[in-house]
Amino acid sequence: MKLFFATLLVAFAAVASFAQSPPTLRIVTEAPNLPSELFYGDIKVKPLRLRPGTNVPITINDADFYVTQQYVDFLSRFPDQSGFNFWLTKVNSVSQPGEDMRDDNQALGRVQRAEMVRAFVESIEYRGRF
Repeated sequence: MKLFFATLLVAFAAVASFAQSPPTLRIVTEAPNLPSELFYGDIKVKPLRLRPGTNVPITINDADFYVTQQYVDFLSRFPDQSGFNFWLTKVNSVSQPGEDMRDDNQALGRVQRAEMVRAFVESIEYRGRF
């Protein structure tokens, strides 16, 4: 008898789980000029971004992604070409994290990225948003 109820309980749980609709992938875009947010059900997920034409993922350690992300986060826009080139040159003036780096070079890279964030926070454009 116990086996019957256990089997019935498992069967009921299986039917109940199949009756629920699976989570759906939703893309939410608030502003047409900013990257979209990606949700799987109610969970916000980060999409894996790849360099065009390759299988190489783009990460925050990549200088071009880092510079673009600062513009999006602080100024809610993509960078203009001259600003992008300026900050990219500044961030690239030291070796990137993927390379064989000495400790002092890593520290300099962190300092330059921190100076970039400070410059964005102190900018007139950022302060004018509030």
